[in-house]
Amino acid sequence: MKTRANNKIVAVIICMSILLTIFSATGYALLYGNHECNGVHCTVCEHLNNLANATKALGDGVGFFLAILFITAIFQKGLPKFIGENLSVVSLISLKVRMNN
Repeated sequence: MKTRANNKIVAVIICMSILLTIFSATGYALLYGNHECNGVHCTVCEHLNNLANATKALGDGVGFFLAILFITAIFQKGLPKFIGENLSVVSLISLKVRMNN
């Protein structure tokens, strides 16, 4: 029971950190998107690029996780139903073969 509560706490912390990252990147982009760029070493442009890269990496990670979760669900639940009905399990015992030594 205690591990289930700990898992829920960890899941909530991860979800909150993902939401914080997404909302902070969006807010920063909205506030400083139309700034006067100083040139090559503009700190605002560097921060915007870093936030765009972090958001893209976060989206790729979440997409990869969901794809793996979907594939796992298919193999665990759907595949045995389709294969199990069509395959016949034949063994020596089911054929009642007597083996003498």
